[in-house]
Amino acid sequence: MPSRQNRKKLQKTGLKRLVETKLAEYFLTQLKKTDAEYHKARLRVISDVRYLYTELEKIDGFRVYPTGSNFVLVKSECGLNATDLQHILLEDYHAYVRDCSNKVGLDAFHIRVASQGKKKDQILIKALQDISNKQKEEKES
Repeated sequence: MPSRQNRKKLQKTGLKRLVETKLAEYFLTQLKKTDAEYHKARLRVISDVRYLYTELEKIDGFRVYPTGSNFVLVKSECGLNATDLQHILLEDYHAYVRDCSNKVGLDAFHIRVASQGKKKDQILIKALQDISNKQKEEKES
């Protein structure tokens, strides 16, 4: 038979586990209510990222890397480094991309593009198409 002090410790530990278990159980019951919504949203994000990836791949002057995330890694090969590209996109098109030139293993030409839904992604896609065309024209002249 455990001592009185040990019984109190066991009761506290048992109570703590019971509370944790009940708390976890409560959240699991809540998941059932939002499970369908979560999966619908998850599938929409996957679809949006695939769309973004496919459209970016079509643009000359940018190398697009396969992704399993909610963003796409892109290497600028059009003559602009990531910092310049980021500034042009922000100032001229009000579109934000992450300059990844400070990431280990990447150079000064990598950006990260997060999908923001097809409608907003189309703005970025159009902007990168414009930039690509302008860079081609400058090289040809």
